[in-house]
Amino acid sequence: MRHALLTLFLLLAFPIMGFCAPFLCCDPMTDVTKYEVQIDGIMADSEPQDLGDGTVRLHFDLQYLANGDHEVMVRAGNLWGFGPWTSPFFFTKATPGDVLGVCLSQE
Repeated sequence: MRHALLTLFLLLAFPIMGFCAPFLCCDPMTDVTKYEVQIDGIMADSEPQDLGDGTVRLHFDLQYLANGDHEVMVRAGNLWGFGPWTSPFFFTKATPGDVLGVCLSQE
């Protein structure tokens, strides 16, 4: 009982920030302090993920992106400005369809 109460207290006192895959990522880079992501013409800023070795990378959560076809472009920036936009990257977000034929089997 004590263990359960301690666990509950820790979860409430120190909430955990959750992320869900997939992520939009790039190769490690140096001298980058921010990324701009353009998805279907809509701009978003993204803080770089520090890799702990003097490099960072894009790590943009796509969890809330609607199902369908998407076009993405990204550029990296720092206090001097932004580099060029990437070439467009196209992908489709799709979830599985209905599960059919649910039954019991001895096999």
